[in-house]
Amino acid sequence: MRGKAQIIVKSFTWQRDSHGLFDYECKTLTKKSLKATQSSILTRNGNDVHVNKDWEKKINPKESDLLKLHVKDGNFWIAAC
Repeated sequence: MRGKAQIIVKSFTWQRDSHGLFDYECKTLTKKSLKATQSSILTRNGNDVHVNKDWEKKINPKESDLLKLHVKDGNFWIAAC
């Protein structure tokens, strides 16, 4: 029997605006590992990325939605926000 579906997401963020490109010269890179076990939205507020399990309610108006994770038939699907 298979266990409950889960996905591990590794995020890398930085403060400086680099026009949407990865900043290879950044000295203050923030790394974070997140785990989702149900349908969720990944959000970002500054350098903080977290898993929001409540689809309908935005916890903080300053947050930006990054992507949606859908669980269907025991598998995760990634969708744009």
